[in-house]
Amino acid sequence: MVSAYANSRALVVILSVLLLSWGTFANFNPALAVADDEKDDEKDDEKDDEKDDEKDDEKDDDKKITICHIPPGNPNNFQQILVSVNATEAHLAHGDTKGACQSNDDDDEEKRAIIEKIKKQREETRNKNELKEKLQALKEIKKEINDLKKILNEEDKQKLKSLVSDIKDVIKKLNENLDYDKEYKKTLKQELKETKLKIKQEMASHEELSKHKIDSKISALLKSEDPKRDAKKLGLDFKDGKTKVVVTLTNTDAAVLDKLTSLGNINAKNDKQVQLTIKLSDLPKLRSIQGIENIRPPFPAVQFEESLSEGVYFMNADLAQYAGITGKGIKVAVLDLSFTNNQKISDNIVEVKSFRQGIGYLPIQGNGDEALHGTAVAEIIADVAPDVELFLYSMESDIEFAAAVDEAISKNVDIIAMSAGWPNFPTDGTSHVTKKIEEAVENGIVFVVPAGNFGNKHWEGNFVDSSLNNWHDFSNTDEGLSITVTEDRIAEEKPIIAHMMWDVGLDDVADLELVLVNPLGQIVDFSANKQEKSSDNPFEYIYHLPDTEGIYSLGVLYSGDMISPSNRPHATLEIFTVNDELEYPVTQSSVSVPADANGAIVVGAVNHLDGILEPYSSQGPTNNGKLAPHVVGPDGVTTLALDGKPFYGTSATTPYVAGLAALILENNPNMSPEQLLTKIQQNTEPGLFSLQNEYDYAMGYGTASAVFLIDDSEAMK
Repeated sequence: MVSAYANSRALVVILSVLLLSWGTFANFNPALAVADDEKDDEKDDEKDDEKDDEKDDEKDDDKKITICHIPPGNPNNFQQILVSVNATEAHLAHGDTKGACQSNDDDDEEKRAIIEKIKKQREETRNKNELKEKLQALKEIKKEINDLKKILNEEDKQKLKSLVSDIKDVIKKLNENLDYDKEYKKTLKQELKETKLKIKQEMASHEELSKHKIDSKISALLKSEDPKRDAKKLGLDFKDGKTKVVVTLTNTDAAVLDKLTSLGNINAKNDKQVQLTIKLSDLPKLRSIQGIENIRPPFPAVQFEESLSEGVYFMNADLAQYAGITGKGIKVAVLDLSFTNNQKISDNIVEVKSFRQGIGYLPIQGNGDEALHGTAVAEIIADVAPDVELFLYSMESDIEFAAAVDEAISKNVDIIAMSAGWPNFPTDGTSHVTKKIEEAVENGIVFVVPAGNFGNKHWEGNFVDSSLNNWHDFSNTDEGLSITVTEDRIAEEKPIIAHMMWDVGLDDVADLELVLVNPLGQIVDFSANKQEKSSDNPFEYIYHLPDTEGIYSLGVLYSGDMISPSNRPHATLEIFTVNDELEYPVTQSSVSVPADANGAIVVGAVNHLDGILEPYSSQGPTNNGKLAPHVVGPDGVTTLALDGKPFYGTSATTPYVAGLAALILENNPNMSPEQLLTKIQQNTEPGLFSLQNEYDYAMGYGTASAVFLIDDSEAMK
């Protein structure tokens, strides 16, 4: 520990010197430095002239060239001289001109312009060299800090923390220097390029999965010396040498499935997507199988939780219950990550079944306890419709979700409610998750889904690079989305999760990378999947467990050549983060899959106390222009499952509308999903807010209400 402390003290000294040197650089006077250089150059030129004279004396017969010599320190004292052919190039490089000196005013002006150009070039070269030196010094200090973290005790770590804070202050000051910022971004770009090249070379040397597209996170796990440790950092499932992957097939040939079965266990399948549990050491064997398009991790569903329930009264469902409408005989399947039993739903449960194939560590993609989340959703449905029959299906990945939907279809359920979604698919109607929901709707099942909690966790816009350095500008010259990490978050091990998709049209291609930089200016995670042809998936994602308190930066880098504005990719970017509000949020079009499914009922969130839209409630339209959400429901409610803790988010509002659908179907058992959606939309409560043209992309057609059921019930009687 003495040695470690001595190292940290040494770093303090280095940092102090660095701060002083940067201070010197900040107060650097180019004119004085140029003058010094000019004096040195003048002396050098005088020596050159003396040598030239000596050569002239020795070789009078050699051919001479007339040069107008312009001394760098005293340009007005130009002289016409004769030099040998061999010395001509050196003189011209110093700013001299070939031919006789001219004394008219135009020539003087031209000389002054030449002199100023030379001064500027020297100053730029000097500044650039200074920047490179400082960047290298910072880089070395960061490396030493990372090494020290591994061996320091708690006391020394606190001292090191203070040192890190000082470095952050230095970097903050440096970022205000445009020259530094330009050089720094260039360095990051080069580091990422070198890292990508190294990965490609390693993959080629081992011939691992070279025939198929493989996700960069799985590539990293394959190269890991400690897969168990690194799987957690990468957000991948791993236990006892096995991991889970999703294999996308070019066709559904039985022979291909047989080969996959020989290498691992097929957990679930949806069309051409196959979820496979396989030994990590057997992954390279997939390269010999024809008929595989790509290999990726399973995409976990994101629960939309923000940190007798009140929503029943807010929606007037209590009035329907008093009228004897309780959802009796209606089968509701609830899809979530997990469930526990409680007294409010125990009498309603018909079946509990799990489709999850988890084999190890895979963190919750959202906030709160996953089992309590699912149970609270089921509880709210039973609050609204106390006599429904509940089918509780656990699922986690997008492939397991499809298996759970197939089960619900086979059991002839009337309603499927799911308070989760996937921000890693575009809402353009093409995802297999979207199509599976549409299949359920075609089978006469009412499907209720959340709009999402990405109202302040979403950014969308065109790729912009005003400085032509390949880095996207999120706002003016700001090339990063800031994310704050606290000590509590580090202790909680809450990851930074970001998904990026983009659209460049049908026949165009743009290779973009998503990059995460920590408070010390280091690239700590990046996603660099290949996009070389139009069929390649334009998708990148970040998963990082932060270990340094401070401001992280999320950036987008274009991998192509950026020579001129005409080389800029014409791409529309879309970024979702799971746990972090963004610096420049774009609320419009922040709904996530499966809000784009035709026939699904999409639900936003308002607070149950005042009916005001929640800031995190995702808004439409979808990427393909679909209206979403359709209605909003109440959140901030309390449930037995969450022990009285307020249940916020569109996860809480979705089951209210699912319960309302159960009440409607009890009175109208032959109503189609489309008719039911129309019924809910026509009977909303618009009085709590202002709507333009009866619909907006924030609150849909209004707040879902059950009041109309009383009138319908009386009419039926």
